[in-house]
Amino acid sequence: MLDPGPRIVAIEAGIFDKFDPKKLGNLAKTEGRFADARKLLERVLAAREQASGKDHPDVANALNNLGNVYRVEGKLDDAKRLYDRALAIRIAALGPDHPEVAASYNNLGTLYLDREEPVTAEGHFVKALALWEKAYGPNNIEIASALTNLGTALEARGEYEQAAKQLERVIALHEAAHGPEHPALTGALSNLGVVRQHQHKLDEALALFQRAARIAETTYGPDHPEIADALGNQATVLREQHKLDEARAMTARSLRIVEQVYGADHARLAMGLVNLGNLQAEQGDHAGALESFRRSTAIFEARLGKDHLYLSYALLGLGNALVEFHRAPEALPLLERALQIRTSAGAPPVLVAELHAALADALVPDPRTRARAIAEARTAAAAYEQAGDAANAAEMRRWLASHR
Repeated sequence: MLDPGPRIVAIEAGIFDKFDPKKLGNLAKTEGRFADARKLLERVLAAREQASGKDHPDVANALNNLGNVYRVEGKLDDAKRLYDRALAIRIAALGPDHPEVAASYNNLGTLYLDREEPVTAEGHFVKALALWEKAYGPNNIEIASALTNLGTALEARGEYEQAAKQLERVIALHEAAHGPEHPALTGALSNLGVVRQHQHKLDEALALFQRAARIAETTYGPDHPEIADALGNQATVLREQHKLDEARAMTARSLRIVEQVYGADHARLAMGLVNLGNLQAEQGDHAGALESFRRSTAIFEARLGKDHLYLSYALLGLGNALVEFHRAPEALPLLERALQIRTSAGAPPVLVAELHAALADALVPDPRTRARAIAEARTAAAAYEQAGDAANAAEMRRWLASHR
């Protein structure tokens, strides 16, 4: 493949006008060149509005592609505006049961997943799946996208076995349509791996992530974003298996790829830095963890805002790192802010419990806040029990017994 930089400059100079700007815009998006992608896809949108009018289905397609760029960038309000307009055009021009309407519901569902609103996302995916099944039948590869995303929404809600059923169905559809080594399998394999990891089936999860990585590397080469995702997923399993050196090496390689493709201030890099910070903390490198969490906090705030659920992971890590340095007064407002974010977002009880447990650790050294620390620990234990997390509930009971 030609280097995308000079190729896109040439397009803008009018040298490669015979190429399709839509395809080149999507290429730029895939390779992380978002400004170039937006410029090219805005050309497509303007041309279609001029040729067909502002309410033509071709315009809806252009709006959808441009919305995809904004969504991948993390500019979700801009993406939603474009997706909403595309949906309205499609319903008016094609009717409410058309497969393209299903595509709009699917896009909106994905956006709501990015906003950490899985219930709303699930509703959109159910609508998309029903329309696509009506149009294509239950065994057609065209329904795979809605099934994959529905599985992801169910996973986000903690409905792991239901999520696995959807994702296993996707894998079967792709294998039947394309064979066992097709790159379209990587998303479903990775998503199923996440579900199995949540279910503590770590060997099965690792095997799924490794298969996804093998397919992606064979298809795209060693430095593609798909490889970064697969490496990051494997690292999380290796961490749970206490193979920290292997996990850290994989995380570092994943971060290099993400930064190379998306730049040093992208939200995907920030989440990778959270994972790196957690590994550094477990290995006793608290200074390194502090720096990783500070950097991820700054990126999340700049790119996603001050109330996004992803930010809570960075704030939690930063607070814990400060506690390790006996700087609890600095840690407390960060942990309280993370708890507020998760509570306001309706996060699962396990994620809320994690913050109460962290607050207990931060508060207990000071005799003046010891009573509150005990209360936070009790709240954490109750939340873990509510979520069915017996291991962490037992850990909090041991904590309480040791701080009587």
